[in-house]
Amino acid sequence: MDISNIIIQGPLEKIEKIPLDKLLDALNVTRDTEILPDSHILKVWNILKKEKGLNSLEVKDLERIGEFIHAIPDSDLFYLNMTNWDVVEYLGTVTKMNNHKVAILAAALINAHGLEILRNHSSINRIFGILCGFDVGVVNNIPDEEFLLIDGEIFNHLQTCSMYRTRNLLDKATKSTVFGPPQVWDANTVKKANMLMLALTPKELVSIRPPAISGMKSEIIQLMSMELIQALNTKQITKLSTEAYLIYKQKTYLSSKDVYYKSNIKCNMFMLTLILMQYRYV
Repeated sequence: MDISNIIIQGPLEKIEKIPLDKLLDALNVTRDTEILPDSHILKVWNILKKEKGLNSLEVKDLERIGEFIHAIPDSDLFYLNMTNWDVVEYLGTVTKMNNHKVAILAAALINAHGLEILRNHSSINRIFGILCGFDVGVVNNIPDEEFLLIDGEIFNHLQTCSMYRTRNLLDKATKSTVFGPPQVWDANTVKKANMLMLALTPKELVSIRPPAISGMKSEIIQLMSMELIQALNTKQITKLSTEAYLIYKQKTYLSSKDVYYKSNIKCNMFMLTLILMQYRYV
């Protein structure tokens, strides 16, 4: 019996007759499938919830659901055991969450710990992307001295933040009592800012001193809008790491409208070779 095929195609009556462990194993196999119906994910989730108990679910259980957590009902997300910090940390690293789902998790954290959770950097350093779910007014109340101590890895998990919320975090970070304005940042600050860099304006980006740009990760270059990519000046570009520079060249090359019509064919072929080599070793 092909359990993976049953999870994808159904019917639901067949899914509920399969042992839980086999269902979860099959769910893992279908993790990259775009055609898995939410109703089928929900059926597996309900079987897991019934057998284990919603408030008793541990990280090992949630890991087997993986990115399919996006299909879990709001009420179930809210009542997960948010006093278990391992659960909190795992949920904070799930990237396939929309803004609403992350807001539910933030509300669940407040329900479990109160607003004090955002007044201590040690707690904030464990919630990762769930930070995106808190109201901007609540985030603004994080003491500056605590915000300064937030680990840069937290700012590497802002995939679920809207640009508005990312900008709000950046505004908090650029206060003189925290990171200061971009023009005073060093390489360590740029590295720590991580995805906050994506909310910079072109004017703010170009104000960063060239030596500090060496702290910019290639992943951030990959995520940057073309408006920001094109704002980088020559001196800043020369300070990019080798990996970040290759991503920069790839993005600017592929965005060029007349790339196939330039006279410097050798240059174009060289750049195309670099791009193909990069994809070969991914």
